[in-house]
Amino acid sequence: MINYNLNNDEEIKVINLTVSDIVLNRTNTGSGIVFLQCTKGKISLKVNLFDIDLSTNKSEAFFPSERITVTNVSSNFKGRLFILNNELFREALVRLDLSVIGEFLRLRLAKKGRISSSTDNPMYGDLVKNAYLFSYNTFENLNLIAQQPDNRYKYDQVLCQLRSLFCFASSTIEIWRKNNSNAFEPPTYNRMEEHFKKFMELVSKHYKESREVSFYAQKMSLTPKYLNYISCSITKRTCKQIINTYVVNQLKNDLRYSDKNIQEIAYEYNFANQSFLGSFFKKLVGVSPRAFRNEKES
Repeated sequence: MINYNLNNDEEIKVINLTVSDIVLNRTNTGSGIVFLQCTKGKISLKVNLFDIDLSTNKSEAFFPSERITVTNVSSNFKGRLFILNNELFREALVRLDLSVIGEFLRLRLAKKGRISSSTDNPMYGDLVKNAYLFSYNTFENLNLIAQQPDNRYKYDQVLCQLRSLFCFASSTIEIWRKNNSNAFEPPTYNRMEEHFKKFMELVSKHYKESREVSFYAQKMSLTPKYLNYISCSITKRTCKQIINTYVVNQLKNDLRYSDKNIQEIAYEYNFANQSFLGSFFKKLVGVSPRAFRNEKES
């Protein structure tokens, strides 16, 4: 398949694919978030150890560093690659729980026979048809946005489309679980995954209160070293990196959409003063909070 890395200044790239663009049995990896939409025909892939089959109007998401190999493709295949900026993708997930990604990974496991298939559940009847329709329309909108030249609102437009898609998927899952609590069989996690899930829940609840790994480790009755080991084992990222990324994405959201001044934001996020907030933000984003706000308003 085609190299699908983004340039530093790109929010989204859309690449139209035909069968002539596909190289069978070549392993590809990318640094960004990628959605592959099959618009005609069929394509079979191996993603890490998972076999994935896509047919017309079906899509699949790939995360950074996943190993993707095309194993088969029909002669009439057509598709589109939607390559997204990592930070934009993470920002779109702000304030959502892990239901969407968790269910996505659950389906991959089901396809390999590692857990019972979710597709036997009623959720994957009429509800999934609506989800496919919603995602199809989202991809059409993203394609139109990507084609607009010199669009200074592109980042916000893509962000809104992704947030809408993730919220729709998340609410669909939550509604189904609420109405079918007896039928739902939650995925089984090992002990480390349970700890990591709890860690993420605590970060989402206390990110304004503390950015220290020791704070979360104490609440979980774990040592900071072991909690960091869990995080690195599961995500290849340290706890500190995860906490800082979460805080930065929330700060971006407040700087972009709230009327609070930077001093008020610093106080709300438990920084000693505006200067400490500025140093933290600039180290991770590359610009000051004020410059970031002005850039998004210009």
